[in-house]
Order: sequence, then C-alpha cells, then structure tokens
Amino acid sequence: MNFRYQKFPVNTENCPFPNKKSSLRPIIEVDFETQLGNLGYLVLIDSGADYCIFHAEIGGHSRRYMVGFSYDMGKLAYGLLGQDGFFDEWDVKFEYQKENIELKEFVGR
Repeated sequence: MNFRYQKFPVNTENCPFPNKKSSLRPIIEVDFETQLGNLGYLVLIDSGADYCIFHAEIGGHSRRYMVGFSYDMGKLAYGLLGQDGFFDEWDVKFEYQKENIELKEFVGR
C-alpha cells in the first residue's frame, strides 16, 4: 500500500527557517469498523514512538493490533503508530523526496 505524505502549514512564529511555508508528515488514515459504519482516523507513523497510542474517545472498537488509548492525546490532531503494534507488524519505507510512504504487511503473522 502506498500513501502520500500530508502537507501542513508551518507556524512562522516558532519556525527556525524563515522561508519555510509547510512541512511534510507521514500521516495516514486508518479505518475502524463501528456499528454506525466506518470511522476514519488520522495517525502519524512515528518511528520514534515506542507504542501505538490513539485518542481515548475512539477506544472500545474491535482492533487487531496492540494500541493504547489516552485522554492526553486530545492535545494532538492525530494518533501515533509506533514500534510495538505497528513497526513490528509492517515493513515501512519512507520516501520523503517522492512524498511517498510504502507499507507492506509482514507475511506469516
């Protein structure tokens, strides 16, 4: 599966690069099946995060992967996909120059 990097505007007040207007982030949408239909949820693919952590408000949905839920996530616009629960299940290839993220699920799991 291939996904595009998402472009976000830069806060020029705290950016050390005066000419920078936007930043690319490896954010994808994952779907949850609910009784009311599918729920799309944005997550940052974060190789520096130890765990997958989502907003507590979406907790309780059936899921296949190890995910923690936190009310403290309310400060962020998206959840995190980390080492345990995501990188240990998927082969992730970041192609920043092409603005592409390639995901391949490990076979045999």
